[in-house]
Amino acid sequence: MAGRQEGVLSHGQLIELGMSPSAISRWLRAGRLHPVHRGVYAVGHTILGTEGRVRAALLYAGQGAGLSHTTAAWWWRLIKTGPRRIHISSARDIRSTRAIEAHRPKALELTHHRRLPVTTVARTLLDLAATLPFADVRRALAEADHRRLLRPQEVDGVLGRGRPGSAALSRARATSPRSRRNAERA
Repeated sequence: MAGRQEGVLSHGQLIELGMSPSAISRWLRAGRLHPVHRGVYAVGHTILGTEGRVRAALLYAGQGAGLSHTTAAWWWRLIKTGPRRIHISSARDIRSTRAIEAHRPKALELTHHRRLPVTTVARTLLDLAATLPFADVRRALAEADHRRLLRPQEVDGVLGRGRPGSAALSRARATSPRSRRNAERA
């Protein structure tokens, strides 16, 4: 199971696999488990890659949480830079940590992409529009369009008066060329 999850497991998963709390404590003392977040452990190693950090953050947040903001944009491959701090959105109240920025939106729109829960592309773009410079939002929108990840009506569905990022995303959509071939972009 740890191999399928980039080398991380939650306390609950260890219990489901048949380990007792005392066995988990022994493994921690012996260096077989290494704490990553509260209730989340790296199995047999201390160094996690970006995908391991992402999975550990999702395990920390629990069921119903998903990648959001710049982390979701990176996971969708709308931006190239991997996250320094993992952004997670959840309907539950979870605490932010040094490594995780927790968000609790009024409406949580999740889907699965590359085996992980993540905000929809439209919602991801709205979150980016609320936090990133306009040029970056426009580039991410163009990338979503190029990858055919987004229909115009999906963007309409996330826009709304009083929703952070709506004005910037509307403006980016109005100024973004709809479809260009790779040669034109180059």
